[in-house]
Amino acid sequence: MSELEGLRAKWDEVLEAVDRAAKRSARPVDAVKILPVSKGQSIAALEAALALPRFPPRFGENYFEELEAKAAHFPSSVEWHYQGRLQSRKIPGVLELVTVLQTVARAKEVEVMAKGSRKPGFGFFVQVNVSSEDQKNGCPTSELPLLLERIEALGLSSALKGLMTLPSDLEIVGERRLRQEFSALRDLRDRHLPGGELSMGMSHDFEIAIEEGSDWVRVGSRIFGARSTR
Repeated sequence: MSELEGLRAKWDEVLEAVDRAAKRSARPVDAVKILPVSKGQSIAALEAALALPRFPPRFGENYFEELEAKAAHFPSSVEWHYQGRLQSRKIPGVLELVTVLQTVARAKEVEVMAKGSRKPGFGFFVQVNVSSEDQKNGCPTSELPLLLERIEALGLSSALKGLMTLPSDLEIVGERRLRQEFSALRDLRDRHLPGGELSMGMSHDFEIAIEEGSDWVRVGSRIFGARSTR
């Protein structure tokens, strides 16, 4: 099997898994948006992916330098999401390139965003640390109301798309605990941001995330396999 055939087969498997999970949760299949995570992947791999049926013209990146290099190569019709930990000094540069920030977690980041120029249609998610793991980025659940108030005070509520999380590892905590974390984010959304979207789930757990109400799933290795660069 050629690399292109392998990529097509992986993409078809992801589409089928998303469709199955959406149907199991009585949701239309087009209610779930896939964010292909392109960190560590070559430009050639991304070009091949964009030519696949039903492949969305968007990618998620974790590192500013890699984002910058890839965004310069592709046309403006390709949408970029930034899903790495934000550094305040790099936020202005990131804002010049991305349509969506997935990982806003602190008031300082919001304040820097409010001062910078943003692309038309720009939006962002607040990342919430529902697993309460110290090493993970994200706003503590207890501090979410204050952060949302700051977002409103700075006039950014219209750009706030919803809530995002990096859950615990399914293989470590098990499915029951994972569903509890996804459910916790859904409850926070319902309480504090009615109508907002949920960005939950990655390659290893996106079917569970969809069943728990995720609107976005971030899928990398299930599409591209191992990273080919960086």
